[in-house]
Amino acid sequence: MAERRKIALIYQYNENWIGGTYYIENLVLALRRLEESEQPILYVFTESVDEFEKLKRKTDYKYLFSKPYFISLSLLQRAINKITGSLFNRAVFSAHHKNIDLIFPADYNHRFIPGAEYLYWIPDFQEHYLPDFFSTDEIALRKAGQHSIVSNGKYIVFSSQAAKRHFNQIYAGVTIQQFVLPFAVSHQPAKANENIKLKYKIPDEFFICSNQFWIHKNHKAVIHAIAALKNEGVNVSVVFTGKENDFRHPEYFDELRLLIMQEGVIDNCIFLGFIDRADQLAIMQLSKAVIQPSLFEGWSTVIEDAKSLGVFIIASRIDVHKEQLQKYESKLLFDATDSKQLADCMKRDCDKTNSQPYEYSKDVALFGTTFNHILEEILSNK
Repeated sequence: MAERRKIALIYQYNENWIGGTYYIENLVLALRRLEESEQPILYVFTESVDEFEKLKRKTDYKYLFSKPYFISLSLLQRAINKITGSLFNRAVFSAHHKNIDLIFPADYNHRFIPGAEYLYWIPDFQEHYLPDFFSTDEIALRKAGQHSIVSNGKYIVFSSQAAKRHFNQIYAGVTIQQFVLPFAVSHQPAKANENIKLKYKIPDEFFICSNQFWIHKNHKAVIHAIAALKNEGVNVSVVFTGKENDFRHPEYFDELRLLIMQEGVIDNCIFLGFIDRADQLAIMQLSKAVIQPSLFEGWSTVIEDAKSLGVFIIASRIDVHKEQLQKYESKLLFDATDSKQLADCMKRDCDKTNSQPYEYSKDVALFGTTFNHILEEILSNK
C-alpha cells in the first residue's frame, strides 16, 4: 500500500472571515469521504489547542493531529545548538518539523517546514476590480503577497475558474502551476421546524440573506428591492444573518439601518446577527429562497449551503455565481446593480416546492477527490 501523504493544514477560526474557516472545515469533511486508504494524514497548525479540538469534534477525521508551528527545544538542546553554531556554523537540533509533504493553504510570509511543497490559495482578486472598497495600504499589502507568490511559488489553487481567469488577466504569462478546487459544504441535516421560527421571531414566509455585513455583499440592493415591492403593495420579509461589522467600512451597518428607516421597511427586515451555524441552516431550509446579492466572490459558501439544502436561490449574475449554479436548476439570476430586477425575482413563484432535486453529495465527493488528485500531481514530481 502506498505511504499515506502527510499534509500540514493551516486553520484558524475567524468570525471576521468565516468563509475561510468553513473552507478548511469542509475540506477535512470531504477528505473523510475518501476511501480510508486514500485519506491523508492532516497535521493541523492553529493558534490554539481549543481551535484544533473544535475542528476534531466537528470533522471526526481519523488522521487529524495537532502540531505547533515550531518545535519547542529544551534548554540543553538550545545550549548545544549555541555551541555547535559557534564552532561548526550548524545546529544539531532543529525547531522545524520534518517529513511533511505539503502545506496548504501556504502563507507567503512563512516557510516554516523545510523540504515541504507549498500550495498557495488566493480566494479572490476583489481589490483589483473594486478598489474603492479597500484602503490604499490593504491593496498594497494584498498585491505584495500576490507578487511574492507569483515570483517564488510553484503551485497555486483557486476556488473557481472565474478566479483563475482573473489571476491570468492580472498576471499574464506566469509559470506557476495552477489548479482549480471548487469547494462543497458538508454538515448535519438541518433540523428545520416551526420552533426555530418562534426562537428568532420569524414570520411564516420569508427570504433569507446570509452574508457578513461587508460592503461588497450588496445588502443595499436587497433593501431597495424590499422597498420597491412594498410600494407595489407586496409585503415581503427578509431575514439577515451574519456578523454586523465591516472592519474596512465600520459605518456600513449604520448606513443600512438608516436606509431601512428612510425606505420605510423596518418591519420587513429581521437582523439576527452571527447565529449558531445549525440554526442558520435550519432557517435557510425554511425560507422561500436564499438571496445572494454579492458584487464579487471567489466562491460563495452561501450558494453551496443553499444547494446542499435544495433551497431556491436568487443570486447576482456574476461569473462565479453562474459557475456555481450551472447545473442547479432552482435559481433566478439578476443584475447585481439593478434592485428592480431583484424585486421582480422575489415576486416569482420560487419557493422550495418548485425546487428540482439536486444530488449534492457528488459535489462533496468531487471536492475530496480533486484535492487528492492535486496532491498526487504535485508530490509525484518530488
